[in-house]
This record gives sequence, C-alpha cells and structure tokens, in this order.
Amino acid sequence: MKLLGDLGSNPVQAHIEMRFQRVANASQQLEMVLDDLEAQAFDPACSRVLVFVRTRRQAEETTLALKALAQERSLAWAEQVDFFHAGLDGHDRADRYDAYKPSRSGKPTERVADQIVVLVATKAFGMGMDIGNIHYLYHLGPSSTFEDFLQEVGRAGRDETLRQQAGFVTGRPIRAMCVITNEDFGKLRDLQHRSDLSWDYLARVQEQVHTYVKRFRPLATGGAAFSLPLDLGAENAGPDGGDEASTKFRLALHWLEELKRIRLGMYTPASLPLRLLEQPTYRHLTNPAERQEVEQFVARLRSSPLREGNELLLPVAELLRLADKRRWSELTRLLYQAQRAKALCIERYLTLTITDLRQAELAAWKKQKDCEAGKLPMIEAVFALAHKLLDGVGVSKQRSLDGNQWDRLVWAISDEQFRSWRLYWEEVDKNNRKLPPEVGREKLVTDWQKKRAKFALKLVRMLPHTRVQSELTYRNRHKPQVMQLIYNGAQQDKAWQQPLRELQTNLTKLLAYVVQAGKDKFNYADLVLELGLEDAAPDYLNNLLFLARALGYLRGSGTLVPMGIELFLDDLAMPDRRDQASEDYKVSVAFEEGLRLKELRLIALQCLANLKTPTKQDSFIKRYFQCDSSEALLKLLEEYLPENHPSLAAFQKEALLKAENNLSEQQRAVYEAPLEDNMQVLAGPGSGKTHTLTLRVARLVQKEKVPPEQILVLAYNRAVVVELKERLGKLFRALGYGRLIQRLHIHTFHSICRRCLGAELDGQDFDDWGKLFVRALNQNPGLLERKLGSIRYVFVDEFQDITQLRLNLLERLAPPALARLPKGDEAAVRICVIGDPNQSIYGYERVKEGGEMSPVPYYRAFETSYAPATRYLSNNYRSYPAILTEAAGMLVANEVLFAEMPQLEALRQPAHSRAYCEVLDCQTDPTDWKTKVWEVLA
Repeated sequence: MKLLGDLGSNPVQAHIEMRFQRVANASQQLEMVLDDLEAQAFDPACSRVLVFVRTRRQAEETTLALKALAQERSLAWAEQVDFFHAGLDGHDRADRYDAYKPSRSGKPTERVADQIVVLVATKAFGMGMDIGNIHYLYHLGPSSTFEDFLQEVGRAGRDETLRQQAGFVTGRPIRAMCVITNEDFGKLRDLQHRSDLSWDYLARVQEQVHTYVKRFRPLATGGAAFSLPLDLGAENAGPDGGDEASTKFRLALHWLEELKRIRLGMYTPASLPLRLLEQPTYRHLTNPAERQEVEQFVARLRSSPLREGNELLLPVAELLRLADKRRWSELTRLLYQAQRAKALCIERYLTLTITDLRQAELAAWKKQKDCEAGKLPMIEAVFALAHKLLDGVGVSKQRSLDGNQWDRLVWAISDEQFRSWRLYWEEVDKNNRKLPPEVGREKLVTDWQKKRAKFALKLVRMLPHTRVQSELTYRNRHKPQVMQLIYNGAQQDKAWQQPLRELQTNLTKLLAYVVQAGKDKFNYADLVLELGLEDAAPDYLNNLLFLARALGYLRGSGTLVPMGIELFLDDLAMPDRRDQASEDYKVSVAFEEGLRLKELRLIALQCLANLKTPTKQDSFIKRYFQCDSSEALLKLLEEYLPENHPSLAAFQKEALLKAENNLSEQQRAVYEAPLEDNMQVLAGPGSGKTHTLTLRVARLVQKEKVPPEQILVLAYNRAVVVELKERLGKLFRALGYGRLIQRLHIHTFHSICRRCLGAELDGQDFDDWGKLFVRALNQNPGLLERKLGSIRYVFVDEFQDITQLRLNLLERLAPPALARLPKGDEAAVRICVIGDPNQSIYGYERVKEGGEMSPVPYYRAFETSYAPATRYLSNNYRSYPAILTEAAGMLVANEVLFAEMPQLEALRQPAHSRAYCEVLDCQTDPTDWKTKVWEVLA
C-alpha cells in the first residue's frame, strides 16, 4: 500500500494560517469574504485575491455576484474581478493569467485599473501558474479531496519579498479561509458517490469490451493490439454523462489491467468501425467516375483480411491505402459517398439533445411553420457580431479592438438582436414557470453579454484566411490591456462573407434537423449527408456542433474518429473474487481499499475543518500523511472525531448492515436478487413490501454505486410517494447521503406526466394526462431522457392497481426490448414491480377504460413483456393469526383470485388469551362501525 503522502510532512508553510468559517447558507459566503477583505484592508496595489470554487459554472456565477456586492459597498476594485477555469480557450486563459500576475518589474504598481485583482478559479488554476502576491485566499466550500485543498492553500504568499512589502510578516500570517455551510460536505459525499466504481461495473465494462472486440475479430487471448476507442464508455451515457462516463470507463480499464484481464499500450487515434451492407444502391451516385471509384473501394474492403463477417475496424492509414488517397479530406468524402450508396455504414454516433436553456425557444421555433431560417436571436447575434468584427478589414489588413471597443460592439448587438418583438417565445425559470417578457429578455441579454458574445471570435477563426489573436499590451508600463487583433488574409475583398453566411445557414439546418428528429442518437455520416456537408472540410460538422453547444442550444458528445488505446486481451474469464486464495480476490481487496480511502480522505477534510488551532491542524496533517492504509487513517479519525460521528458511522455502513440483518429470509431473497433480473414480487398485506423495495433501492445506490438519477420509483398515489421519500430519506441520511434523495426520481404516474410535460398540461383534464404523455413519448422518443436522464432501473409499488394506460406508459418508460438486453449492455433497463393482486381496490378504473375488473390479465401481460423472475412475500408482521384466517375466508368470495399467491403466515402472536377478532355481518347487525371502533380503543 502506497503512503498517502510524504511521511510526516505538512505542505502548508508557516506563513499561512488556515481558518474554517461556517455560515448558514451559500448566499452568506461572499458576504463573509468581503467582510474579511475589508477587515484586513486589502490593497490591490500590492496583493491579489484568489477564490477557489468547485465548478466552472460556479466560477462564472460567483464572479458576477462578487462584482455586484463589491459595487454595493463602493469598493474601488469592483470591476476588476474575473474567473478562470478549464473551459476557457488557450488565449483567454493566457490573457487572464497575465492580467492577474504582478507587474513585470515585480514591484507593486500604483495603477491597476486594467488588472485583475480578484480571481475566482477552479483547480484549473494549478501547476505552472506561480503568482507570488496572492495574499488573500478563500475557498467557497471545501475542495474535492484533502490533498487538493492543501495544494490550493499552498498557493498563498509564495514570494517572501512581496509578502513583506504587503505587511505579512512574523506575527501576521496570510489567512487562508474556507467558508463552508452545513450542507457542503454532504454535497461532496453525493458527488463522490456519483463517480465511485463498483465490482459489478468492472464486469460490465469487461463484457462491453468483449462485445466490441467480437464485432471485428474472434474473441481470443494473444494476438496483435486492438484499437479500443476511449469514448466507448460514453456510448450509452446520454448527452450529459459523456465526460463522467469516459472517466469511469478508463478507471475500469485500469482495474481490469490490475486483474490481468487486459494490457493497455500506447494512445493512438482509434480505427474507424465500418459495417458492409448487403444491398448497395449505387444509382444514387450520378457521376460515373465517382460511382466506379466507390464500387472499387467497397470491393477492396470486402476482400480485406481484416474483415470479420460484415464488420471491419481499420486504421486510417489502411483506409487511405485501400482508397488510394493521400488526404483525409479525400478519404472522408469517399466514405460518405459509399454510405450514401448504402454500401457501408460508418458506425460512429453522436449523442445530441436540446438544452433546457433553449427548450422553450426551439419548441416555439419548431411550431412556427413560416419562421424564416436562421431567426434564432442568439445565432443572429453572434453572426452579426462576427460580421461587424470583419467589416472594414481590407485585404491583407488587420484591425485591433481594445476592451472598451469590444464592449460597445457587444452592447450594440444586444440592442439590435434582442428587441422584444424578436422574441417569439416565453422564457421559463428552473421550475418551468413562465417569466414576464422583460425578465425573459433580460435573461437572454445577460446570457449573450456574459457567456456567448466571445464565441464570435471563435467563429471568425473558423473562416478561411482569417486569424484572431489576443495580446496583452501595457500603457505607461503599468496598465495591461487585452487587445483583439483580427487579420484578413483573403485575396479578394469581402471574401469572408460567403463562408460566414454558409456557416449560419448550416448551423440553422443542424438545429432544425435535431429539433425535428425526435431522438438523441445520430449516425455521424448520416448527419453529414443530411446537411449536405460531404464536400466540406472534414472538421466542418465538428465546428457546427461546437457553435451549437457554445451558444447553449445543444448538449452532447461524439466525433468521427475518437482517440483510442492499444488493447491486448490476456484472460477472458469474468472477475471472480469468491476464492480468497485467488489473485482476483487480492485485487478486489485493493479495489475496496481504494474506495475506502477515497471516502476517508473526505472525512479527514471534514475533521480538519473542526480543528480550531494551527497547532492541532499541523499535528493532524502530519499524522494524516503518516497513514499507510485505510485502517490507519480510520484510527486517526476516530481519535479526532467524537464517538458515533455521523460520517464515520456512514463509512462503517452500520445503517444498511443493520437493516440487512433485520430482513427475513423471503425479504432477503428479494433484496439480493440478481440485478440483471426483471422481477415481480407478489406480496401479501403486512409483509414489508415497501420496506423491502426501499432497501433494494438503497442497495443499488450504496453497494452497486448506481447513480440515483438512473432510478425511477413509481407509485399509485401521493401518500405512497411521501412514505417512500420519507423512508429512503431517513435511510440515506443514516448512510451519509442525505442529499441523494433529491436525485432519485420518485413519482406517481400523474406527477411524472407533470414533470415531463410541464405547462403543456395546463388546462388539460387530469384524467387525460397519461394519454397525453404516452402520445408525447410516441412523437418524441427523446423526451424522457431529456427530462429525467438515462433511466436504468424502474420500480413500481402497488402494482395491483395497474391499468392498461399505465401499462402502456410503463412500456415506454422501461421498453421491454431494453429490459431483455443482456447484462453488461449499457442500454439495458431493469424493472421490478411489487404488489398484492388480491388487494386491488381500483378495478373500476380498469373497467372505466374498457378493461377488466380483475388485475390478473395485466399481470399476465407484464409477464409476457418482461419475462420476470417471481418472488413472494407471505410473512405477515401486522396481524394476529385469527385476523388473517377471517380475512382469507372473506377473500374466497372474490370472483377472481390470484392462484399463485401463497397463504399468509402470521408472525405476531397475542400476549393474552382474550378474543381479539370479532366478525360483524352488516346485513343482519346494524352496529355503527364508528361506535365499535371507540369500544375497541377504550
């Protein structure tokens, strides 16, 4: 086991004092920062402020909020705040870094009006960025890891001379303050859970790799390296999960290498996967020479020794050889023509979906049949700005713009393009509530000015013979200023206008196609052909996709040729850790140790936040870096944290273990049923069905590391939903995942309709919501994923109250075809229903829609669609034996009984000999039941 760090050292130098300040909520964090800066008399002439946040979005939003608060306090540096994160392009990062660092002489400067003096940054402000005069350092919430936090704190006061000039001498250390709320560590724990691997996930990745390899060659150990695309893990992750899924996939490959299942070699551009089709239609190619070239190329592909059935995975170099081409652009055009002729299919896909930000705009745009192409204000604005940037730049000439000139252009475009009459839709807030027109317009203008306008420079860079360069200039050797240099290298005047118009037209066509398609997965080559881009430069579609994402219209991922890695298969057996003498078991121990250390490092940071004195902090940090295992680190934390501390109890998983130990044999069979099974649970009254369902959900989240947003729980009425949320919330809080309940999808059938359709249901009859939702899903298959994300596990409580409409809806939420996919397939969905068919009291709803009173036909339909494993809960924990006997006698009177239901067994026995069960015949005995209840209670 490697040590967690250097033995017994503290990377935080003596000139830094760490403080942790708690506030009630996030809105108070910035107030605390400003209070501290004013109390310490921050002087921007000789010092800089660095504020660390966790995400890019938080960096941008914090910058705006900090500027506004500083202006309210009339602070001179209010406009000298900016953000820094990895999402900035190289030019922007360099500009902001230069504007933030001390003057070139290294001495304090009296004139800093154009400098950045407060920088809000993610941890992208990292290695190689040595700013010597950071004398005020803050964290808005803790860092993701203990080590990250200490490294970020260590960026304060690196230049001793500059420290002394600013007055930070012996007795006055630099104060590194972490401002935290009571929710911060819970949020981090939730995020940590999202990125955790599980042993089962490793097996799924191995199966996914095997499935991919088998498409192109026999699955066998040894042999030449196989080019594995590194975006394979993101293939079915949906538009929002690409980066996260790719990271988890790469980590899984590392552990499969540790398990000696695979070996990984060099990174390389991945090969291109092709599928040869059986019935080409070359008549689509009207040019005889072009047709002959495509036919000859396909014939060479068919005779390739690398062909496996109709599948081919060929390096680009080999494709160039077979095509007799030298340029990538020539090869891609030939491939696209072959796909147009249906001679082959390039098996590369894009995942694209409309963002929530632009959902209302594009929905209204789609409905306007006579809407002119391109009349999307944000697109109009960015292209208008690009036009203004280039207009007047003659042949082989350049223009320069300073910050003020840039701002005037951006504001002018705002006035032109975002007038109220141009906005033909109603903006909505995060809760899908309509905003007043002026509020919606202001939201759009702010988005344009703060986030989107800068992409006009990127747009200019995309044009042929044009260049954009950002330079930092100095006035009077003191004031740095960012200048944009725009160069026109064309040989003809206004030569840039035509390609600019074509880009706008094609960007609009791309959005129109995605909006109309009603899906989120697109074949890359088909999209090129649909847009008529086969003759364009190979990166033309990538440029369009970049603009669509940059302007906030689409989200998603995918390329034509991804990066890959050399893969060697050494062992095809699935990981098996059951034998404690096996190598697999030893690796699994290290795997679980890594997960434990990850959790404990976060608890260690929480522990550090509770230590009040520098001496205690220093001692804890040094002892932390002496720990060489999770056991040693756990012992250290137990010394510093009180007994039964919630974080440690959660780490030790006492809550779930306790719940597991209290399960009956029948309940445990349901709880531990294989995850690859679809399942129906026939559960009698009082058998703990809701409790068992709750624990199975907790198992998915806690043990199998399934992201909560991939789980959907449906119930018949709001009371059951409230009960489920309360039970899961209580259990998750005990496990240390209190916020995870917010990421679970727990709905009634009606509330999921409202969640996905929103305002579209306003004014509609409540009973029609389900029909409208089914119709919407039929017309727009991507709707569910856009609103809920990728659902992988569906649970239905009180299934006995199912109707045909709800069954239809269920088959769209969990399509039977996906529910029957094999284990390991990332698109697979699994469903579990639980209920008591002999307790169905809403049969009249089935009759109302033209069905049967009995639920039996609906259970049979479910079995036909999903082929579920059936399990039973027949132990009753609620009633005494005589009550169950009388109840069973009454059930016999039902016209239809579910024959498979086992007889209930009472596990409770009365502690007295009194008669506790009395049967009243209401037809002969007029006893008022309310009076009888009072007698019993008395």
